[in-house]
Amino acid sequence: MELVKDTNLILRQSAVDFDFNNDVDPEKLATEMAPIMFEYNGIGLAAPQVGLNYRMFLIGDPEQALACFNPKVVSMSEELVYGTEGCLSFPGLFLRIGRPKEVVAEFTDLHGKEQTMTFTDIMARCYCHELEHLDGILYTDKVAKLTLQMARQKQKKYLKKLYRKAKRGGQD
Repeated sequence: MELVKDTNLILRQSAVDFDFNNDVDPEKLATEMAPIMFEYNGIGLAAPQVGLNYRMFLIGDPEQALACFNPKVVSMSEELVYGTEGCLSFPGLFLRIGRPKEVVAEFTDLHGKEQTMTFTDIMARCYCHELEHLDGILYTDKVAKLTLQMARQKQKKYLKKLYRKAKRGGQD
C-alpha cells in the first residue's frame, strides 16, 4: 500500500460505502494505512489516497489514530476558521482554506459500532478535509485559480530544495 499521485483519478471519484460484511478487515485496513500517514507526518489519510475506493479515513496522531468508516457530518458551526492546509497527496502544497470551527460527525468505528463525536479546531478541519476526499473533492478545488498557481510555484521551489538536500545526504 502506498500513496497515489495527485493525478490519480481515484482522487476524483466518490468512494463507495465500506461494507463490514464483505470488504477487507477494517482493523487490517487501518493498521496498514496508519504507518503511511505517520511516515509523512500527516494527521489524516483517506482510503482513496492509497488507491482504495472505500468511504474510510484515519485522523489523529500516532497515539490516537481514529478510523472513521462511512463518515457523515450531522451539523457544523457557521463560524469558519481560515488556516493553512496541506495534503499527503500534494507534497509541499499549502493552501489557506476556510473550514467550520466545529463539526458534529457520525461514523462507524473499527468494530462496526456507530459513533457520534464533536470535533473542533484542527480536528474539525482534518475531518472535513478527509471527508471531501471521499466525495472526490480536493482542497485545491477550494481556492482561486491564481492562488493555486502561486502556491504551485512555491511547491516547486520547496520540492527542489528538498531534492537538493536529499542529494547532499540531508545536509543544509
